[in-house]
Formats: sequence, structure tokens, C-alpha cells
Amino acid sequence: MADQEEIILNGAALCDGIAIGSGHFLKPIEDTVPEIKIRTSDAETEIERYRSALESSREELLGLQHYMAREGGDEAAGIIDTHIQMLEDPIITQVEDRIRNQLQNTETVFRSVINEYEDQFSKITDTYFQQRLVDVRDLSQRIMWHLRARHKKELDALPKNSILLSDEIVPSDAAEALRSGAMGFVTHLGGATSHTALIAKSKGVPFVADIDLQSYIEDGPFTMVVDGFDGKVILHPTKETLTKYQALQKTLQSQVKKAQESAHLPSDTIDGLKINVMANIECIEDMTQIAASGAAGIGLFRSEYLFLQEESAMSEERQSKVYKRILEIAGDLPVTFRLFDVGGDKDFCPTFVPQANPALGCRAIRFLLQRPEIFRIQARALLRASSGFNLRILLPLVSDIDELKQATLLIQIEQERLRKKGVGLPLKLSIGAMMEVPSAIVMSDLMAKECDFFSIGTNDLTQYALATDRSDPRSNFEPAHPSILRMIHRTSQAADSHHIPISLCGDMAADPKFTPLLIGLGVRTLSCPPRYIPAIKEAVRSTTLTDAQDLAKKAMACPTYKDVQSLL
Repeated sequence: MADQEEIILNGAALCDGIAIGSGHFLKPIEDTVPEIKIRTSDAETEIERYRSALESSREELLGLQHYMAREGGDEAAGIIDTHIQMLEDPIITQVEDRIRNQLQNTETVFRSVINEYEDQFSKITDTYFQQRLVDVRDLSQRIMWHLRARHKKELDALPKNSILLSDEIVPSDAAEALRSGAMGFVTHLGGATSHTALIAKSKGVPFVADIDLQSYIEDGPFTMVVDGFDGKVILHPTKETLTKYQALQKTLQSQVKKAQESAHLPSDTIDGLKINVMANIECIEDMTQIAASGAAGIGLFRSEYLFLQEESAMSEERQSKVYKRILEIAGDLPVTFRLFDVGGDKDFCPTFVPQANPALGCRAIRFLLQRPEIFRIQARALLRASSGFNLRILLPLVSDIDELKQATLLIQIEQERLRKKGVGLPLKLSIGAMMEVPSAIVMSDLMAKECDFFSIGTNDLTQYALATDRSDPRSNFEPAHPSILRMIHRTSQAADSHHIPISLCGDMAADPKFTPLLIGLGVRTLSCPPRYIPAIKEAVRSTTLTDAQDLAKKAMACPTYKDVQSLL
């Protein structure tokens, strides 16, 4: 093996980091299912087998969820929770009726139900539905394992320091692999916002997609390197290559340790400009990370994730209690609540109706304005919960001033109604606009007159401005494209001219290499997942405003994204 030639493959970097380990190919699951006719008297026995498989699957998933939450992967734990909730889906539960009617063994009936579901949704090219298919396949595979007494999975015996290779890695397999000690992922399929990528990011595990490994797979273990920064996969690395990446690993580990040790230091530039670094969170459990990360507040609370497939949680009383608890835990730290951003890749609002093209259809603020009863309930819950606190409400995916005015009016009407009833209200109410649609950016000078703050969402902005699918590793999803940089600069200038604060969330805010650039473009508040905050604060402390502005000027003058990359 020492005589084998080094092979370098280039793919799409979905999660940064460096992994050096032994390649382990996850073999496809054998999908043949024997068809067996059963007697009517055997139907209930088959149903009991099915219920037992569901319960075993639930227990496994709960174990995975607790592991991910314990390790700080709250977003990943939420993904596993989705699979737990799916065990109650009508698609899953209708199997029992079919066993009674078709009089076939459970495996055959279950496989036919899943195949029908896959046939129905495979005709829809929207990325949300494709991710939903991945989740269903993942869950059905787990259930089938239990039906066929295959409890011992290949992932259980995964060696330490393994790098998992597969055409596609489903979310629960990713979580299982991480628990077994996997150091990196390499796949042919997968996008930056796929559930598996989010799980990898939650643990800081390098992940490279768009790599066709079939021609290079070997029976025995082989050494390889995954470069999650440049999207490279190196098979049979030379001694020189190994030495290079081992040194890079040590440097990265040292940087992480240094950043964590200085997490509570101020996030000021060398020349004294204060940059607020805040946290993006999705649930109360995330609040436990705020103190350790050194966050200056909650820059983005994604409220829709609180109510994932839990219709009862949509009640005003339930919402108000959750919001109040978040504010109490935050104390003096500011909290920005984004209203339900449903639609697009998130259709878990109980009243949401799937669409052929969700990314361009009725989502976020459009959905809320069309369903004002949902909007009003959330507005009242937030207003009631904020009695004695300052309340910051962020309107998602605003595309024009009419939407901004309508939404603001609805909130003000609910505030006045509560005031007349003698209900305690926020000490101060601020309403902001999520700037993630090109039309809003173009009108940012006028939008700034109608709201109290801006928050730039670079993920959606990049998708819409470049007409690219952010979940497809083959697409040109380039958040530091010169056009995006100019949009960020334009928006920050509009905010500055009208004396309103501006923040930026999205993946750019979590990447230290972009920090000086964003400061130079005029952004003064960055919001990212808690685990990235120490590194971002360290990056702030390592730059000056003058250097940052010079970098931004040069970057906006670049004709291509590759030129920006070279500059950075």
C-alpha cells in the first residue's frame, strides 16, 4: 500500500476541518424483501412485530438524540427528533390496516407503502421534498432492520479515526457514525443545508460531497485525508502530504483552544471598534451554550423550530411561556425573535400546504400575512412574554415595503388590544426586516425608514441573487460573490444613513475568514451558532477597521468570486 500513488479528488466542501484516518466504505443495504402470504389469524401477530420494530426504532433514535444533545449538537438533535416524530406519520401508521387487508407479511406491506411514497415525491424536484425522501428512506431502513432482526449494524463496529464513505449518508447513520468515532464524511450526494451536513457541522466534522468514489474503493482499509476547507479528498497520501496536514491539524486545534480560552474577552478590533458577536439558536436547550461561548446576545431565535410537528405548541399560551423563559434566561442580553419562517425547506407548520415550488411561493412573511390568525397569535404571545423586557421582532423574507407595513400594523394592533386589557407590555418594541431578497436590498434606503433594524440573511440572499440551489453541491453557491458583497455594503450604508442597527446571520457570519470582510462592508453585529463564536471574536480582535475597509473595497472591485477567494 505504501507503493500506491497518491490520488487527489476535488469535490464540494460542506463542512470545514481536516480529517486524517482510515477510509471505511458504507455498503448499500440489501433491499430484497421476501413476499409471504399470511392467514387472517396471523395478521395481529404481524402487526405486533411491526409495533415492536417501531418501538425499537424509537428507543434507538431517542438514544441518538440524547447523545447529540449531550455533545452540544442541538440542531442535530432536532433533526433526529424529526425522525422520532415521523414514527407517528400516517404513512407509517397505515401499514397496520394494509396488513389486515392484504394479508401479506409486514416487510412486504411496509416496503410497498414506502415505495408508493417515494414514487409520489420523486416526481417533485424541489429540494425540500428530496430531503424529506432522504428522511423517509433513513427511517424505513431502520424499521426494516428491526423487522429482519438485523440489530447489529455495520456502523456499530466502525473503528476509531474512520472516515465514512458512501454515495449518500442518511442523517441517523451520520449520528451513529459520530458516536462510534468517525472523523469525517465523504459522499457523492449531499448539499450544504442537508440534514447530514448540519449534523456534521454541529460536531465540527469535515464533510466533502460530489466525490465519485466507486472507482477507488478497496476491500481493505486505506489511509486518506479529508480537507473540508478546500473540498479535497486525498487517497494514499504521501509522507509529505501527511506531514503537511498533520501540522495543519495541530495549528487548527491550537487556534480553537486559544479562541475558547479567550471567549469572554471583548470583541473589539485592534483600533477599538466594537463588534457584537451573537448567537443563532433554535430551542431553550441552546441557551445553555450562551455563557460559555461569550455571546453578546441572541441575534436570531428561529421560533419555528420550537413547534416542529407539535400542533398543540402553536397555542398562544404555550408560545408565551416558551418565549418568556428564553427572555428570563437571557437576562440583560438582547434577544431577537424571528417570526415563523415556514415554507421553503420548512413545512412543519400544521396549517401549511405543500407547494410545487416552495422556495418561490408562499413562505415566511407571505404565509403569515395570508394566515393572519397565526401571525396574531404569535405576536400576542411575544408581546405578553416580553412584559418588563425589550422585545425585538424580526420579519422573515420581506420583499417589499407593503409587506413590512402590513406586518408592522398587525403587531401594533395586537399591542394596542393588549394595552386596553391591562396586559403588561414590553419596555421597548423594535421591529426589524430580514434582508434576504434582492428586491429588499435594492429598496433598502426606503425600507430603513419603515423599520427599526436590519438583519441580512446571506444564505437565502445568495440563493435568490445568484439563482442557485444552496442545497446542491454542484451549484455555484458563492456567498462571497462580488455581487453579494455589494448588496451587503449597500444595505449597511442604508442602515447607517437612517441610524438603524444592522446585523448579519447565515453561514458567512460563522466563518472567520469572512469576518474582516464583513466588518469592512459595514456590518457591526454578527450572529452565528454558539460553537463558532469564540473563533469569530478572535478574528475580530485580529483586525483593524482600516484594514477591513481596504479589504472590502478590493473585494467589491473583484470581477469574479475566484478573485475574491484569492484575495481572502
